[in-house]
Amino acid sequence: MYVLENKYDLLEKKIFTSQISTDQNLLHEIMERQLRSCNLIIFNLPESKEDSQTKITDYDQLITIFNAMETNPTKFTCHRLGKPNSNTENKSCPLKVVLSNTIDAFTLLRL
Repeated sequence: MYVLENKYDLLEKKIFTSQISTDQNLLHEIMERQLRSCNLIIFNLPESKEDSQTKITDYDQLITIFNAMETNPTKFTCHRLGKPNSNTENKSCPLKVVLSNTIDAFTLLRL
């Protein structure tokens, strides 16, 4: 009888710790999704070339795009994902845009 009680206690502890870790994973996932809800990934936006006389930055290109879309996000940052590949000139790295709020992100996605 004592052995059965010990096994029962061990099973209860395993279930309890398993449920806590599942809850923590769920909260972590929700927080990650909330942080990423302000992000956009833009593909096929040409990168500025090092040898170019008029070097237009990614930020300047985004401002031009946003003005053409008649939107004006309050604040944003951007950076390229991955390493630039010098072998293929036509292929550019994706551009990650981090907006200040989710409203701007959804507004841009709707257009």
